[in-house]
Amino acid sequence: MIIQYIVENNTKTINEYLLDKHFSKKLISALKYQGGEILVDSHSKFVDYILKEGEILTVILPKEEINENIVLTKMNLDIIYEDEYFLIVNKVAGIPTIPSKRHYDNTLANGVMYYFNSKNILTNIHFVNRLDKDTSGLVIIAKNRYIQHLFDHYVEIEKKYQALVTGIVEKDCVIEANIKREADDTNKRIIDSGGEYAKTVMKVKKQYDNYSLVELRLYTGRTHQIRVHMTYLNHPLLGDELYGGNKELISRQALHSYYLKFLHPFTNELIEIENEPPIDMKRLMYLI
Repeated sequence: MIIQYIVENNTKTINEYLLDKHFSKKLISALKYQGGEILVDSHSKFVDYILKEGEILTVILPKEEINENIVLTKMNLDIIYEDEYFLIVNKVAGIPTIPSKRHYDNTLANGVMYYFNSKNILTNIHFVNRLDKDTSGLVIIAKNRYIQHLFDHYVEIEKKYQALVTGIVEKDCVIEANIKREADDTNKRIIDSGGEYAKTVMKVKKQYDNYSLVELRLYTGRTHQIRVHMTYLNHPLLGDELYGGNKELISRQALHSYYLKFLHPFTNELIEIENEPPIDMKRLMYLI
């Protein structure tokens, strides 16, 4: 990946300038020792060079060593947004985000790696956010470790989910309840004061005969956070057997990541994306 900057009113060294652009010291070192390059007006420079106003600083990031353990699997990816820095995919329910012993060739990571390979995009998978296997919706994948670093440390992402939950939810609320792994279960999480802080804001959108549609905004990103917090309120997600929701109306947890809002980590452009829930949830929402 090639990144360019037009220097404005600057008397800093290249090293200081790149640190201001949130390059890590490790990545700056990699520019020198792992195949990257630094150019000023097309001439190679060391990091102690003092930049001048109007110069064009070009950073050629080192090529990533591709993880060959990820099987390339052709998928019909629903790509909602893409530029040279990242893409946003609408993940379908039923496929995991990353490979495991049980799912080594049928995950979103396998499909994205196939797509990257077909487009000659020479990079590894850099997930900015992940979704449970049976949760559908928006997933951000950075095309370089530097872009992922910017997302992880300098970009505030507003994430909203739609969920269909058991029972009639009467009012909006803020849920602040710590979450930790259940001692005798490798997957299930529980509410416990000794767990990690977790915050979810819930808004009631619609009430049906015996279930409700709610919107949930995450302020933390704990594993199973929404599923655990809604169970804590005695309104488990429809279809979520692990946390007490029945599967009579839907065969998976009725949870969809439908909204993302953030400032682009490189261009500072406002990115706001909203997408519709899948058919299984639409039916219960009386949208089809």
